Amino acid sequence: TIHADCVEQLRGEIAGRNICITFDETEILFVCFCVGVTFVDDSCILRQRVVRLALYDVSPEEQYSNAMSNHIIAVISDRLQHPSKLIKVFSRDGASINDLAIRKLIGGRFPDPSRPSSMITIPPMYKNALNVKCFSHTVDRCGADYTVNSTKHNRIEGPFLRKFYVTINKIFTVTGCAVRKSWQRAMGTAMRRISPTRWWSRQMFWSYVLMHYSPDGDRHIALHQWVRANVDNNLLDSTLMHALYDVVCPQSPNHSPEVLRMILLEMALSVDVTEPLRELTYILESDKPVSVIAADAVARAAFCFRNNFDTMDYINVRKLISEFVEGGFRPVDDNGAPPDNVRDHWVQYCVQIANPCKNYFFSEVVAHPAMNLMKVARWADPDFMKKVPTAEIMRNELNPLVDKLIDGDEVDNLIKQMPDYQMSAMLFQPQAKWEPKVDCIVQYWQSNKAALNHWYEFARKCFLLQPSSASVERAFSMLKSIYGKQKSAKLEETVEIELMLRYNNRVAKKKKSNEEHLKNNGDDEQGDEDDDERVLVLPLNDW
Repeated sequence: TIHADCVEQLRGEIAGRNICITFDETEILFVCFCVGVTFVDDSCILRQRVVRLALYDVSPEEQYSNAMSNHIIAVISDRLQHPSKLIKVFSRDGASINDLAIRKLIGGRFPDPSRPSSMITIPPMYKNALNVKCFSHTVDRCGADYTVNSTKHNRIEGPFLRKFYVTINKIFTVTGCAVRKSWQRAMGTAMRRISPTRWWSRQMFWSYVLMHYSPDGDRHIALHQWVRANVDNNLLDSTLMHALYDVVCPQSPNHSPEVLRMILLEMALSVDVTEPLRELTYILESDKPVSVIAADAVARAAFCFRNNFDTMDYINVRKLISEFVEGGFRPVDDNGAPPDNVRDHWVQYCVQIANPCKNYFFSEVVAHPAMNLMKVARWADPDFMKKVPTAEIMRNELNPLVDKLIDGDEVDNLIKQMPDYQMSAMLFQPQAKWEPKVDCIVQYWQSNKAALNHWYEFARKCFLLQPSSASVERAFSMLKSIYGKQKSAKLEETVEIELMLRYNNRVAKKKKSNEEHLKNNGDDEQGDEDDDERVLVLPLNDW
């Protein structure tokens, strides 16, 4: 049958290879659970496949997680028939259901659900496998978590911007075709929407608004013109349009320049401070072997916080504050500070809004357990070896992974070959951008497969340490077209077969283009052609 052929083909692809099992669940269309497998082929290219999709009725969390773990065990032993010693990594989202499911797979001591104050010991099914908890979602929460009347406040939006968001978001998202056409004619671009699942789309929305508005109204007046032309348009909600008109148009009798300044500053703050986090999210959720550069990517984002945050040395925020200081404007809640302290007051206002995001980044992202594995994976980056790290440092970092990711004598072999690796790495010239840099690293190991055979095998294992569960989440995005409202009568096996064919064949079709890309060392766009449209970071150097 088609299903048996898909499974047999997958068995042949992973035969004798180390693999990573990725799993996750979703309730977008229905309650379902997906298992994916990641491996490195003979060309040192990372491959991802869907191997199991199961549909569930809603059940208690503990029963659901137990069914998940049983399915994973069945997938490995029955469907894949893969040796347990070659299961190197379990990768999953950090949801509580996934946490419960992983316990049966890797074992250990965990809190007893029936007695929270006590611990229970669970014997492992796969004692040599690593548990990698997706931390790209942890980065997402730096920009996405906001709960009113709660200590969680990581979204960089002040009180004025949050109030403004309610008005403008309704206009931009709850509109008809005529309104969108009116906007496109006036602006020359399509009306930007905010994704409910991609936190950075909100910051991209503010970037989009900033590009069409300036505090002095001389550089970008299209937004003002469109609002004035449509304030009494029957196609739009009159109340919403008048509220927007009062904010952005000085012609309104209810216009407040002070409120507009606060909105623009908070908008620029949200865009500028989260830009390194957006770039970090793109890296971590790529389907390339980004584990080798993930630690450096996190370090770059941390550097931006340490270097620019306290003084608000961001291009748009700095420019606005300078304009406000020159104009003698103070924050709305300023209590009449002397003129020479006005700049400090604006800086402190911005720091107060963005500080929870910064604190969350350092406490949850920089200190994330998966960061230790990403630091190990950077040893497979020849650029890191240029820093001439010592064998003692390497042994200390790799020893915790002995008998898991690597074998006992493998560390000694790596140390023996380390001088050759360091000398070869001196000739390594990667590109600056992260995506072509990863391609350069893959090319390097393709070229040094024989000369650095021990390090080559180590690099292939490091490629499996994916910092996100995005490979399975991409499969979920395909379910919308496979299992829509008009296709709800499909059987589970039919949905699973169609998903495997579409997802796995999609990856197969990309194989030739990926290899050509690596050969030409070109730059392609991150992501997946079947995934949702990627929102590009728009520079605001001259808004």
